[in-house]
Amino acid sequence: MLHDKFEVPTSHILSIQSDTRRATDRAIGSPLAPHRTEAPSLGSQIDDTEGHLLVPIGAIVDLLGAQPLEIDELRDHLGSALRIYARRFEGRSEVALLQRGSDERWKHLGWNPVSSDINVFWYARTVLDGTQVRYELDSAEVRLI
Repeated sequence: MLHDKFEVPTSHILSIQSDTRRATDRAIGSPLAPHRTEAPSLGSQIDDTEGHLLVPIGAIVDLLGAQPLEIDELRDHLGSALRIYARRFEGRSEVALLQRGSDERWKHLGWNPVSSDINVFWYARTVLDGTQVRYELDSAEVRLI
C-alpha cells in the first residue's frame, strides 16, 4: 500500500446508495426480493460497465474521527474491488478510495477533503467467463456534489 500507517477499521457504516446499476437477474421475480430497485446495502455488486454511489458524508460527519472508517464497498465477480473510507483530519472530513489492483494488492487512491456528500463514479470492464459476461472494476473516482 502507498501509506503504511493506514489501518483497516473494524466497523462499517451503511451508505445511502443511488446508482445506475441494473437489478440483478436473481432478484427479479424472487419472492424474497425487495420491491424497490435501489439496494442500500454494504458490499454492492457491480453488474454493469459504469455507475455511481451517493455517499452521504453529511449524515455521518459526527461519527468520524481520526481512525479511518470503511463506509461502503463495491464487489465484482472476483470479490471486494473498491472500499470507501472516511475520517476527520485536522478538523475537516476526508474520503479515500482503496482499489484492488490486478496483482490483488490494494491501491490507496489518496485522501480527498470534502465538505458535503459525494458521488463515487466507477467504471468496469466486461470479461467472458465461459459463456457468461462478468464485470471487473476498472477505475473509480470521487466527485463532489
